[in-house]
Amino acid sequence: MVLNHSINTDMGGGGIRWYEIRDPNASPWVFQSGTYAPDPTEFRWMGSIAMDSMGDICVGYSVSSGAIHPAIRYACRQPDDPPWNLGERGIHH
Repeated sequence: MVLNHSINTDMGGGGIRWYEIRDPNASPWVFQSGTYAPDPTEFRWMGSIAMDSMGDICVGYSVSSGAIHPAIRYACRQPDDPPWNLGERGIHH
């Protein structure tokens, strides 16, 4: 199971905090989690996260700042990526 929510970051801006929960029907535990906020001048909100049967995780979110118009972006990870990290894979305006 995966879930996410928006947060304010310590450096300004906003990020997406995400979690992967293992064994949700018995003894749930956080397998990995992270905060995706690569640019402290940007605000990220309204995230939507999903994981496929291979363990790939992607989160789509809205983003804006004083320098960019509101846009939709997404960040993903594959099972063999370093734990707790998402990488920006696409920018859509």
